Amino acid sequence: MARCKVGNSSRFRVGRVTVYEYHGAWWVYYRDGGSSSRRRVADDRASAETVAAQVNSQLARREPTLLAFTPIAVADLRQRFLDYHEKVLHSSIGTVRRYRAATQHLETFSQGTAGARHAHEVSPEAFAAWLRVVEVAPNGHPNTARRKLRSKGVQFVLEACRSLFNYAMRQRHLPPYAGNPFSVLPIDRVKLEDSNPSTSSTPPARSRS
Repeated sequence: MARCKVGNSSRFRVGRVTVYEYHGAWWVYYRDGGSSSRRRVADDRASAETVAAQVNSQLARREPTLLAFTPIAVADLRQRFLDYHEKVLHSSIGTVRRYRAATQHLETFSQGTAGARHAHEVSPEAFAAWLRVVEVAPNGHPNTARRKLRSKGVQFVLEACRSLFNYAMRQRHLPPYAGNPFSVLPIDRVKLEDSNPSTSSTPPARSRS
């Protein structure tokens, strides 16, 4: 492990990685392949020092760092998630169909929202509010009169997106240490104002995700 070069107690270096405190949190800064990276990594110095040591070791070995992630468009993430369920988990046709219909709402939202085309740019709170006002065709039929999603439909869409972003985390498409943004929503406590969700958002049988 590289030694810490300690000067100011709120700013020090671990090899090629600078660690510093900013607004009550600990951050790291380093350069990798000609580009700079600045990340919030911990709430305490000891944890930040551990992360810095790991990153420094990976930089020395020229490996992808612990803090690296690959941004991905919502549309591409959605397709990979559906392919994963269909080809790897072998989820039922009904489950894949329901996930496809539910996550289509997120793709539509991202395409119409400036600055949210990539998964890590999506605001779950803004998306949840949008779901409450958007009008859809029940059963997905284009000739059917459009109406707002029912409460259980909104709940399932958010649950499906939470599973989608769990997949994104495993594939390192979200910033490290950020967690799943959909996990902060009280999805399981959505007030159920009605009991007949639209078919396009009916929850599937429990499956692995």
